[in-house]
Order: sequence, then structure tokens, then C-alpha cells
Amino acid sequence: MGLQSDAVALLSLVSELIIALDEEQRIIAANAAAELRLGHSRAALEAKPIESLLAPGFAGAWQEMLAEVRAAPAGASRSREGELKLAGSGGAALPVLAILHRLEAPQQAKLALVARDAAERKALRTEQGRVEVLEEANSALREAMLHAEQSTRVKSEFLANVSHEIRTPMTAILGFTEELLDQATNLSASRETIDALNTIQRNGDYLLTLLNDILDHSKIESGRLELERVSYSPIAIVRDVARLMRVRAEAKGIPFRVEFETELPTRIEGDPTRVRQVLINLVGNGLKFTEVGSVRLSAALVESAGAARIVFEVADTGIGISSADRARLFQPFRQADGSTTRRYGGTGLGLSISKHLCELMDGSIEFESQPGRGTTVRVSLPTGPIEGVERTRPTEESADTPRGDTPRVAVPRLCGRVLLVEDGADNQRLIRLLLARLGLEVSTCENGQQGVERALAAREAGTDFDLILMDMQMPIMDGYTATRILRSRGYTGSIVALTAHALHSERGRCLAAGCDAFATKPVEQRDLLLAALALPPPQGRSLEAVPK
Repeated sequence: MGLQSDAVALLSLVSELIIALDEEQRIIAANAAAELRLGHSRAALEAKPIESLLAPGFAGAWQEMLAEVRAAPAGASRSREGELKLAGSGGAALPVLAILHRLEAPQQAKLALVARDAAERKALRTEQGRVEVLEEANSALREAMLHAEQSTRVKSEFLANVSHEIRTPMTAILGFTEELLDQATNLSASRETIDALNTIQRNGDYLLTLLNDILDHSKIESGRLELERVSYSPIAIVRDVARLMRVRAEAKGIPFRVEFETELPTRIEGDPTRVRQVLINLVGNGLKFTEVGSVRLSAALVESAGAARIVFEVADTGIGISSADRARLFQPFRQADGSTTRRYGGTGLGLSISKHLCELMDGSIEFESQPGRGTTVRVSLPTGPIEGVERTRPTEESADTPRGDTPRVAVPRLCGRVLLVEDGADNQRLIRLLLARLGLEVSTCENGQQGVERALAAREAGTDFDLILMDMQMPIMDGYTATRILRSRGYTGSIVALTAHALHSERGRCLAAGCDAFATKPVEQRDLLLAALALPPPQGRSLEAVPK
């Protein structure tokens, strides 16, 4: 409730009781006068339904005011006056003359209740007095929301900078670790060497997961988390999650199985990135809290009354959760109890984020658990229209591959020219190495100005680059400016943004500058390969695979 606290601070000198409500008439902010006159602390007031503060017999008057405010046509007054009695903490009723105002701005607060003690308000019953009070409240609310929005912007900028400062070195750490793992595997290095590299990679991935959780929690808290809606394969999502979780299962020696309980549509609609994130959180928790036994991930299609939903289930034989601890399971920064945090680690954000994501996707998440016997978590999500969509039931898969035997995918060979515009020497060296391993010819620049000059010179000479990989945050000239300049000069070649910013708005900013696609650091070889193959080349040339 940080934003509401900012608003309350600005309204602390207003003598009227001012209470801000959301669409469901729950209190999200109250000023000092409301706390004093009603005898409730701010914490006690927040999230309460407003009707819980009405004295007996006044619910009807409140509903009449609310109905009139909501029914007011565009251009008409959006405020209504009425007499109410508010119940204080001691049971005494406070008669008030109240003004209910409907707020127009797209903010969390949808209604503002401004109330004055009826005895004090008698002198202000004229229309002018009513307007002045309302204008004072509106002005204070506008100022409070402006301050809150500024605070949110500062917080978002800070998180974006933190994300950039962490993701940039993590690109080099994880990228070179992957390269060393490839070499160690090919050269049959010692088990100690491979284990050490896997440890670096695993802990680097954990830091990125932690960073992503903090960013997501911030976006959820501010109401700025956005979803996409695209067609995706639920089967591919399950298999991808199983592949990623295999390393953790191997490290603990826990059998991990994937089961497809029914035929599944090959394509459904939704946000595959967020579905994948939820499943990774749930499977990760299952593996974390299971010492003996197994973890199972299953998927099934459930159809009822013309609506179809896909149900993912994660079942483990871990420590389980007591009934006393279940109430706080989905609260942010909370785990079952303090001993859980000390023993297993973690921030307590994963389940809270998963619950919010499921709700944003019009889905649900529920669980069954017994202490000492394990936990089963079910996620139910709508599929969107699936009439006529092909269905299939894949065979069950086991992810209990023996340690050290995780298969490494063969890297195809490509033919093409790439311009890499990247100021970080370590990342430039890594990405150049990864591209060269794909068989690509790579030229490098250290800033956007050099990138513009090289790209335009190559076009003038008739030797266009097949692909430009453009870092977006560089000295002298950043990638946004460089891309805009190239597009303004008629450059039509493929440009992929490389950015260490993970906020959803960053994707739109890159595409608005003229980039064709977007990749978030740390960049893996798989990301580069997909970027190289997916985009149309300039002047009809292509990044072609070389036959082996």
C-alpha cells in the first residue's frame, strides 16, 4: 500500500474525513482525520469494505448515493451528497454530511468519500461551500496521485537500472560458463570440473530468477504487469519446463516425471511466457521441498459446458504444509514458517507471483497438502477457442536422466554476415564467439554512432549485413537513437535489440525505435540462433544453414 501512504501523507492536514475506495468499495487509503474521528488505525481501515464502517440502518442510504454517482451520464456532476452515520471503534455513531465523488483518472482509487461532522457542516450547506470542499478534496487527491505516480516512475527507473547492472555481467558469466561446459563435455573433463561449472550456472540462474521475481512483484504491486495473448503449444511448454528442471532434479537425485493425462490441443491461446514461469515456480518448489520420493508434472484438458480449460498439476512427496500455515502461503515475502526460510532459502515471492499471474490469466491455483506426505498444486487456465484444433496425447516422459548425461543439442552451421553493436568488451567477445560457432561472419562496433556508420557504409558498398544485433544502452549514441537514424535513412535490414532491461515496456520501446525483434540479456546461443533464422534478410539474401 505504498502509493496510498503517499496520498494519505498529503491529505494529513485536511480537516474532513477523506476515504479513497476501489471499484469494490474497499478502503485503500484514509487520511489522519478519518483515523482520529473513527478511532481506527490506517492499517485497520485498509482493505475494509466501506459498509463495515456504516452505522446500522445506513447501508441503504450509502447504496442510493453510490447508484446515483455511477448512473450519472457523461458531462453531468459525478458527486452526490447524503447524510450518513459512521461507526467508530468504540461503537459510537458519528453523524456526517458526506459527499461521494466518482474519480475519472485511471488510477486504483475509483471513489472518494469526503465527510464532515454534521454539527460542523451545517454552516457549509450552501452550494458554494460544498463546491469548495469538493474542489479541495479533488485537488489534494490529484496532487497525491501525481506524487504517487512520480514515486512509481522513480522506483521503475531504479529497478530498470538495477536490472541492467546485473544482467549485463550475468551475460558474460553464464555465457562463458556454457562455453566451458561445452568444452569440458567434449574433452571428457573430470567430474569435479563439470560439477563446478554446473554449480556456477545453477547459481547464476538462481540470481536471475530472484531478479525477475523482484521485478514482477514490483509490477504487480503497481498494477503495471501486462500479459500478451498469442497462440502457443501447451505440450511444448510442459516439455520445456521439464528440460529446465532436469538439472535440479539430477542435483538432488529426485525422480521427476512428466505425464499427459488426456489428449491436448496442439495450440491454445494465452501468455506462454507467464504459463512457463508459473510452472517453473511450482516444479522448483516441489524439488526444493522434496528430500525423498518424487515430483510429477502433469497436464490434462477439461471441457465443461462448452468451455475448455487446461489443468496443470505439480505433485511432490515433500515436507507438506500444515493447515495453520496455509493462510499465508500466497502472501509475498512469506513462507510456511521461519524455519522453512532458514532451511530452504528463497524470498517467498514465487507462489504470490504465481497466484497473481493465474488470476490475471483468468485462471485459478489451488493446492492440497499434508505435513510429511507432500503437496499437490493445480493450475487451471482457459484455452481460448479450440474447436477444430488438432489434439494429441504425447507419451509420458521421464526427466530422471542420470547426472552428467544431459544431452547437449547439436549446433547448426549458418552462412551470413552480422554486425554486433555492443560496448561491453566481455559481452562483445562472448556474443562474437557464439555467432562464430554458428558459422557467421561477425563485425563489431562499440557504440551506436559507429554502428550507423558501418551499416550505411556496407549498404553503399553493396555488402549489406544480414543482421544487426544492437545493444540498446551504450555511450556516445544508444541503440534506440542508432536504430531510429538507420530507419530514417531508409535502412531496411533486420535489427534485433539486445537489452538488459526486463520491463515489459522495454519491448515496446525497442520496437517503436524500429527494431524487428527483442532479446533480453543474458543472451544464450539459442536466442541468437532463433534471431538469425527468424528475420527476413535485406535484399533477398538469407542466413542459410550449411549442409554438414
